[in-house]
Amino acid sequence: MILKAVVSSIKISTALLFLSLSVAAQPKLVINELSQGGQNPAVEYVELLVVGTNTCTGSTADLRNWIIDDNNGTFASGAGNGIAAGCVRLKNIAFWQNIKIGTLILIYDDGSTSTNPLIPANDLNANDGNCRLVIPYSNTTLLERHATQPGISNQNFPSTATAFTSTNGWSAVIGMRNDGDAFQTRNPSNYSIPAHAVSWGDNSNFNPKIFFSGDANKRVFNMKNVVSDDPTLQANWTSDSTLNGETPGVGNNAANIAWINSLNNNCQPFTGANLTITASSVASSFCIGDTVTLTSSITNGNSWSTGDTGTSIQVIATANITLNNPNACNPASKNLSFGSTVAGFDADTLSGDAPLTVNFANTSQANAVNLSWNFGDSTSVNDSLTPTHIYNIAGTYTVILTAKNATGCSDTAVRIITVTQPVIAIDTLPANHFEIPNVFTPNGDGVNDLFSIVSNSVETFSGLIFDRWGNKVHEWSNINEGWNGRTPSGKQVTEGVFFYVLNVTFMDGSSITPSGTITLIK
Repeated sequence: MILKAVVSSIKISTALLFLSLSVAAQPKLVINELSQGGQNPAVEYVELLVVGTNTCTGSTADLRNWIIDDNNGTFASGAGNGIAAGCVRLKNIAFWQNIKIGTLILIYDDGSTSTNPLIPANDLNANDGNCRLVIPYSNTTLLERHATQPGISNQNFPSTATAFTSTNGWSAVIGMRNDGDAFQTRNPSNYSIPAHAVSWGDNSNFNPKIFFSGDANKRVFNMKNVVSDDPTLQANWTSDSTLNGETPGVGNNAANIAWINSLNNNCQPFTGANLTITASSVASSFCIGDTVTLTSSITNGNSWSTGDTGTSIQVIATANITLNNPNACNPASKNLSFGSTVAGFDADTLSGDAPLTVNFANTSQANAVNLSWNFGDSTSVNDSLTPTHIYNIAGTYTVILTAKNATGCSDTAVRIITVTQPVIAIDTLPANHFEIPNVFTPNGDGVNDLFSIVSNSVETFSGLIFDRWGNKVHEWSNINEGWNGRTPSGKQVTEGVFFYVLNVTFMDGSSITPSGTITLIK
């Protein structure tokens, strides 16, 4: 819109162009939209965007002493190429020290004779939670101007020590020329090259930059993220009519809005990635001997309190595990408790003749709240501290006490009870005594291994053993031999009930033929 005079031509060196590539690649303050005005109303404005990476230690940018300007001779030199004296600087005040990344900063020409209804109401509060500033050019609290530098004869920007003023209107300092001009931002850490720029028309000397070959009459240049979120990539920009292409103070399209929101975290405080620890079991406590795998929600960069750095660790003992990751602002932690109990019991006797009464007494650890007794003869009892059990049949019995604590951690204690068959002295038996057992256990432990008959005064004897299908499995004629649970071929028979038939003659001439069943248990 504004015609400007220039008087000299300044060449840009190859070294300066090369340096610009590295600096401009990562700007902090970029142009997001630039309007030449030209429609009714004809209001020029620049919309800036604070770019950067949110981290746990910082999600703001220091914009003190950043400069915005049109062409200072970098983009075109010589008379009539948009070089105007002066520039605008963001003041070196606390207001600009911590501007949230992703903030849109709209600076507009409020000295124009007409107004633009699209421009939002002034917003001078950087902490109101909307990540937007709307600043009229005439604001002298936040903005300052230099009247002469850079200029036609000196394209250098003034140092931060140089005095700035609060005078000079938009048109005189940064007003834009239709046929060719540029708009740029400069970082105070390196005023020698643009941090970001948009140019058009005959302002084509500087690269990299966003450049449009036509004039800017009634045009607005928009970053629309067409192919990516890189504001220095030409393909991401469009040139639109100011009649319907202006969006001051808001994103330019859906892609641009999404990019802005990603930068400012939807204008919420930055918390980083969500760092959590997942355990391989949902149980709140575990038992000694268990192995629990803990997994981080983030794959790389983990720092576990155990010293590990991988995605997962294994824990086998009570611990408070903490996890840190540079991608997350807050650490994660997991408390793991590994419990146990100790089972134990006493018995008042461990051996004796059947029937044998044994009194047991629990001696388990005090946290054992659940007791389960197995007496080894297919009988059991629960939750008794002092059970008593009677063993009626000779044999060897394994008694097992299982104790559990409140969280289900268990332990077992074992004792062996040996029960023997009583020995009966033959000479104490009455005449013609004949006693047949009903159970024997031929398991080789030396206790009750033989089906034997207790008797006296026997003259002759014969005996037969049959299985349940009527097959003869044993025959004997010496009453003192008995049966060892094997067939004539020496093969052990299986457990079960067997039948016997006996013929007995006593010394006094009397006789008996007893028959019945015998149970074989191994």
